[in-house]
Amino acid sequence: MSPLEVLSLNVWGLPWPLSRDRPGRLRRIDRHLSDQDHDVVALQELWRGSTLPRARRGEERRDSGLALAGRYAPTAILEPVTSFIRSASVDRLKGKGILPARIPLGGWGHLRVLITHLQAGHRHGAVRAAQVDQLLELAAAEPGATLLIGDFNLHDQHDTDQRTARRILAEGFTDAAMADDAPMPTWRPELHGQRFDRIYLRSGDGVALDVLATGVGMQGLSDHLPLWARLEARPE
Repeated sequence: MSPLEVLSLNVWGLPWPLSRDRPGRLRRIDRHLSDQDHDVVALQELWRGSTLPRARRGEERRDSGLALAGRYAPTAILEPVTSFIRSASVDRLKGKGILPARIPLGGWGHLRVLITHLQAGHRHGAVRAAQVDQLLELAAAEPGATLLIGDFNLHDQHDTDQRTARRILAEGFTDAAMADDAPMPTWRPELHGQRFDRIYLRSGDGVALDVLATGVGMQGLSDHLPLWARLEARPE
């Protein structure tokens, strides 16, 4: 099987004046996705009112902002969005949570993708920890090959967030950027910003996942940089 090209992007889909040039940026994002032809694209903040022709949303009661795009999106099986039990501040106005998708891998296995967008705000580490409890519980329900992907909002200098990140690793997941020795900031890199966007992977159920390369994409699409990973998926 050829390498699996994976991308995560928070599209900053808030209306003006909370974001800038949303219609123009969404057009640029659509062109970028078309030009790059990624296999799996996890999108966050694609709030209702924001559209991308290639994106699929899961069934949801509230506006999660989560969507799946990429070459495998048309054949993926999307499950209903699981909303977070805990949230705080302005995040309560939306329905952030987890979008599960199942992607067939050429007849010899499948890949489970859990797209998420955790609570924003430096002071809300305890809320993020509770949300990761939900994420890991959902991941544990099926032991197969899995990607946890999205905007985790984990702050590098936040003790609770760092404990939360270690818990994800303790559940058998690999942080793709750390495995590639390339943990680059994806939010405000010009100010030595944070590595909010992450791709975690776990092998299982006859499918092995390995990291070949990672990196960040071009500026100007969002207030976040796209995070990409090139993975090898093979029978185990």
